[in-house]
Amino acid sequence: MANATMGQIGSAPRADADPLLQTDTLRNALDDARETAREQLNAAWQIEVERIQEQLAGGWRVHIEQVFEERFDELTARVEGEFRSAVESHVCAAVADTRARVRRDVAGKLNQAVRHLRSFENEDEWSRALVDATAGFCDRAALFIVNGPALRLQASRGVLSEAKIDNTPLESAPAFAGAAESRDTIVALRTRGELSDAIAEVLGEAPDQRFCLFPIAVRDRVAGILYADSGSQVTETDALELLASFASAVLEGQPEAPDRSKLVTIATELQPSPTV
Repeated sequence: MANATMGQIGSAPRADADPLLQTDTLRNALDDARETAREQLNAAWQIEVERIQEQLAGGWRVHIEQVFEERFDELTARVEGEFRSAVESHVCAAVADTRARVRRDVAGKLNQAVRHLRSFENEDEWSRALVDATAGFCDRAALFIVNGPALRLQASRGVLSEAKIDNTPLESAPAFAGAAESRDTIVALRTRGELSDAIAEVLGEAPDQRFCLFPIAVRDRVAGILYADSGSQVTETDALELLASFASAVLEGQPEAPDRSKLVTIATELQPSPTV
């Protein structure tokens, strides 16, 4: 009985040792599995982090490029605007200065012309002063006196021909007839049909160019017609109209005094009234 009991008691530790061994083995296996899972998780996390970093890096680069392009476009637009404003300001100032200078020059020429027109002593002086005053406003000029139904070339500037026009019928020159009738500026083509044969022989025919006629009205009639044309420059019609108006005003204001008796009467030619 004793042996049997001892045998039973002695065999108990062996039966308890098996579960402990199994527990250690399981623990070790779990630890290994945990370590392996941790390593795999770390590896996966590292891969994911690197991928996210690459995406962030790529997105940041794109964002930076976009910001740079936007800022550069803004800077370009601002610089262009400032440059354009500066150029426009400079151009406007230059244009304003040029206009002021031209205005002064024109005013000076017109003032000088008026002084010459007012101080004439005879018809030739007055006619020469008028055509000379057109310099700078046109290439060529000629003054025609209206003798009733006829035209006479009194003075010219820039006209090479020395032919005389003493008694050309007004009706043969439609443009001149229109200016005399309307008492307004006429612009027409330089053709014989507008000028008449006689005037075209003196002034030349150029169907591709234009000429201007400025009537000089005195009292109730047109006493003269100022002809102007330009081949190389633009005819300044405004200045020439003003000049013709000055000429008309000068003739209107001349007293019918004896000391002017030597004048060939422009304003009253072929009229029964006394000379200017």
